Amino acid sequence: MNQTDLTTYEKPKTLEGDKTLFFWHEKEIGKIEAGRSKALRFLEEGCIKKITDLDFDCLPIKDYNKTTYHINISDITGEYICTCQFNKQNDGVCSHIQAVRVFKFMKDWNEGVVRK
Repeated sequence: MNQTDLTTYEKPKTLEGDKTLFFWHEKEIGKIEAGRSKALRFLEEGCIKKITDLDFDCLPIKDYNKTTYHINISDITGEYICTCQFNKQNDGVCSHIQAVRVFKFMKDWNEGVVRK
């Protein structure tokens, strides 16, 4: 692996050597951090709206984006599913799902659902 491979934004073709592993780890951490900060913004702006216990809408952030996404929690598996493009194309958790998870936890906590 040469130095130019480390400056690309594509997933390395192989996972050989510490430099490649470090590269991929740093890119994944960057995605997670970006998602967290966007999820926090969704919460701060009041963009998460509960439809039912298992259905939520993530409204757009004013002057940032224009699309409302729907998040469903499977009543069988508990899996969160979002209608956004990121969630459809990647095997990861989008910022909309992160925001709904925090929103749901805070709501459940305030209602005494998650406390013993």
